[in-house]
Amino acid sequence: RVAMAPNLEWTDVPIRDMLVAALGVPVVVNNVTGAGAIAEGRTGVAKGVRSFVWVHVGTGVGAGIVIDGHAFSGTQGFSGEIGHCAVVDGGPECSCGMRGCLETLVSGRAIVRAAEVALAAGKSTSLSSVPTLDAVAVAEAARAGDAVALAIFAEVGEHLGVGVSYLVNILDPQMIVLGGGVMEAADLLLEGTRASMAKHSLKGSRVPVQVSALGDDAGLIGAVFAAMDQSVRSYRVVATGERVALD
Repeated sequence: RVAMAPNLEWTDVPIRDMLVAALGVPVVVNNVTGAGAIAEGRTGVAKGVRSFVWVHVGTGVGAGIVIDGHAFSGTQGFSGEIGHCAVVDGGPECSCGMRGCLETLVSGRAIVRAAEVALAAGKSTSLSSVPTLDAVAVAEAARAGDAVALAIFAEVGEHLGVGVSYLVNILDPQMIVLGGGVMEAADLLLEGTRASMAKHSLKGSRVPVQVSALGDDAGLIGAVFAAMDQSVRSYRVVATGERVALD
């Protein structure tokens, strides 16, 4: 059951039963962070790493936690909700009802909102002429040297590093892996995130921070692995170029 999904405005939705009824097959339910962590640990940059955290940064923000080779979901499935931890006082209102949550500062929506605020303030930026103002447009402007866009990504990296530092201080993982759509702008975020994490955590500079090798498909790949784990072992995994396929 989906106990709560603020961005979808879902509360207590029996998603597994709904899918079983629609598809007529057994269904395994996981969230994107848990599934992403499964995939990254089996085929990504965390392969062979026993304890790591996979952080999804996209429309929402969350973390999949792996401890000693086992996924940790908490007593009610709410572990890893780093996106709903407050990192600034009196910040933007979050979909969960709180203010200053990490998600309101580093998500794709947060990047767009920061650009809108800059435009409303009359700041000189090439973003004023883009046909569609989205996170991709802000990233492209930053790569082209736009000062406003660069400042936005610098601030996102700083806040993301603070959020990751909480995970480092509490869990002491071997590795942090950053995934999700926003990390397609890793070239603009990674250095600032690493520096901020090191500044805000105990010995955080010793914990490597890597970008997911699976891109925005990590959750989908992990969902397939989760289903495979619960299925009859009548399949084999074959490599097809850069992808993994089932035969």
